[in-house]
Amino acid sequence: MKVIQPRRVKGSWFVVLFLLSGLLVSSSPCFAAGDSLGKEIREKAKKMKLDKTKVVHGKKNGKRVKFTGAKLEHVKSMKDLEQGEVVGVLDNELSGDETNLPPGKHNVFLKKVNGEWKAYAESGGKVVAEAARVTMEKKDKKEAKPQFKPDGWCYCWYLCCGWVYICVCW
Repeated sequence: MKVIQPRRVKGSWFVVLFLLSGLLVSSSPCFAAGDSLGKEIREKAKKMKLDKTKVVHGKKNGKRVKFTGAKLEHVKSMKDLEQGEVVGVLDNELSGDETNLPPGKHNVFLKKVNGEWKAYAESGGKVVAEAARVTMEKKDKKEAKPQFKPDGWCYCWYLCCGWVYICVCW
């Protein structure tokens, strides 16, 4: 009786690594809930009205970044905001500095998750990136225009609900 020895397949480690990397990406919180969250964001974005007074223009490495904030008159409290709102549209020609944000046009969704503020970029009904940082602080409102900060590329503006100043960095 002849015993057949298994053959070693070239590149099998690449297959294993490829499958493991797919498993890791799909199990990250941003992408695991990405489809349902992406659909939720897309539906909310259909009702969004943009506020032309909350436009931020920026440039980095010769590429354009534009953020237009949403009108949020329907948000009456921070609790409303914590539940999740589309806060604007981001139109960028460059990838995120600190994230995997691709160039393109994205709805930006802000939500409090496990006590932390998170911002997600949605395009085509899918979450395509999570912001690297979201900072929020209460300030006396000044009639300052929204700002673009090239390092880490962040945009900052006054939001709602008692003059909340927010910065989102990609």
